[in-house]
Amino acid sequence: MRSRKAVFSLTLLQLVALATVAGTWTAVTSKPSYDYAYVTFEGGDYKTHEGQPGSGDKWVAKGRFNNRINETGWSYLWVETNPKGNNDSMQAFAAGLVEGNLTAPLIRMSGKNSWEGQCQNLSSTYCAKMTKFLIMNLIWMKEMIAEKAKTNPFWHMINLYICQLEALQSVYSSEYGCEGCLPELYWLQFYSELADISKALMLPPEVYYMRKGSCSAMIKVLPGNKDLYVAHDTWNTYSSMLRVLKSYDFSYHTLPTSQVKVPGRKITFSSYPGLLLSMDDYYVISSGMVAMETTIENNNVEIAAKNTVPRGCVLEGLRVMAANRLAANIHQWANEFSSYNSGTYNNMWMVLDYHKFEPNKELPNSDLLLVLEQMPGYIMFQDLTKKLKNDTYWGSYNVPHWAVAKLGHCLSKGFLVEKFFSKIVKISGQQDLINKYGDIYTYNNTPRAKIMRRDHVKVKDMKTMIKLMRYNNYKKDPLSRCECDPAENAALAISARSDLNPRNGTYRFKFLGHRAHGAIDMKLTNSTLIKDLSFIAIAGPTCDDVPIFQWSKAGFNDSVPHFGHPDIFKFPPYVFGDDVKPFYRDQ
Repeated sequence: MRSRKAVFSLTLLQLVALATVAGTWTAVTSKPSYDYAYVTFEGGDYKTHEGQPGSGDKWVAKGRFNNRINETGWSYLWVETNPKGNNDSMQAFAAGLVEGNLTAPLIRMSGKNSWEGQCQNLSSTYCAKMTKFLIMNLIWMKEMIAEKAKTNPFWHMINLYICQLEALQSVYSSEYGCEGCLPELYWLQFYSELADISKALMLPPEVYYMRKGSCSAMIKVLPGNKDLYVAHDTWNTYSSMLRVLKSYDFSYHTLPTSQVKVPGRKITFSSYPGLLLSMDDYYVISSGMVAMETTIENNNVEIAAKNTVPRGCVLEGLRVMAANRLAANIHQWANEFSSYNSGTYNNMWMVLDYHKFEPNKELPNSDLLLVLEQMPGYIMFQDLTKKLKNDTYWGSYNVPHWAVAKLGHCLSKGFLVEKFFSKIVKISGQQDLINKYGDIYTYNNTPRAKIMRRDHVKVKDMKTMIKLMRYNNYKKDPLSRCECDPAENAALAISARSDLNPRNGTYRFKFLGHRAHGAIDMKLTNSTLIKDLSFIAIAGPTCDDVPIFQWSKAGFNDSVPHFGHPDIFKFPPYVFGDDVKPFYRDQ
């Protein structure tokens, strides 16, 4: 049994001091073995226990963990909190303790694969500047929490996130004894935001490539409105393939003293060890909504420097989780997310409300799908239900959509106004890339857009949707060709495999070259699975029409860290929700 005080190990003064420095699907059906932990609050201390709570135990949070990475490509975590006699902050802190105790070794390996050693490859001055930004931002948020969390639901959610993170950090610090652990865990927690922070700090361009995200996403209405699919492929460096599927069931309230439960009490999502968010991002929420994104690049350093500041901004991941929990519909989600825009990890967000969909009935004209795009200083969103209804699909491929004038909402400098959507492509610097390089940087004619437009009509069921989302036939598909040598390019597909591009090739763009990067998963839900917050997940790079990825044969075995990974990534789809079960082709 372990005891945890409800205090953060770094004081405010310490923080200020730190701031100065495919193939055949063969499912594994063996009975899983779980690790259990729960937390009680006794005599002013949090106490962590192994096993499951008994009927007489007054638990605050409990968790279940199953590491099956070598069998299924995933580990699995379920954390639940108990509202009886426990306020929201107690629940959040206990949840962090549970997760830390169950997953600390995995967090350690994930850190070795991602942020640990990152600053050995960059100037320590650059890392110190980014660390200072993160710490000063945390200090400001704590000031705002002290002022507003009792009466403002958004800040109440931010406080709960930080409580959970502080508990997670306390476990990790005690296990691995790292000095000044907060900055390190923040590097892991908000790893996806560091590139944009580096732009705001006017650091050299090579720092921008610390973490550049890409993804493919698709929403598909089946013929006759029989079903509605929401799918996502995460593109990332292959070192990030140490994965966790998570279920958080937290009995939070809209305010500390309120009896009103948040709509997003329970969330299932794809994630990574040590992250309290998805980062892919892909969320299935008890409000009936699914939220996902693909990254859109900000190439305008000036607007980053002007708008991304440590005092006045809340980092994107925190705003996402606040919106996921507080919003009851797509419009509320956009409004919550738009608070205190950081201009970091800029994405196209797609939020879909399954409550507005009835199988075999006509789609509504509004309130089903909202699309939002963020840049430093600007957030633009619009209800695109009619477009989904007319086109029967929506695709997203790391290119901003708002290139032409469309009436919608623009959040600029904190004020929501009616405005024409002609901003994002220009603001982000995307138009300059279009002018210089052409269609590859346009929303409608980038290669993945053409592939989705051609092939979405082939989707008839879950099996064909999975096939499309795992699609990469670059050797034969003319849409996967580029002005490169060789012309066939494995990055120009729905499910990228940049490792297959020849090392000695000649490429027009760096991102089309040979590297340990590509689509590392696939997630998919529909109108049936959403009822119990489940989704289908496949781990690892696609191997439907291309070779299986194997670390020992890929040429990156010694140069790219991959602690905890299996050697071979060839896994079938599984359904994740309250448990894990195989997905079969005939489902």
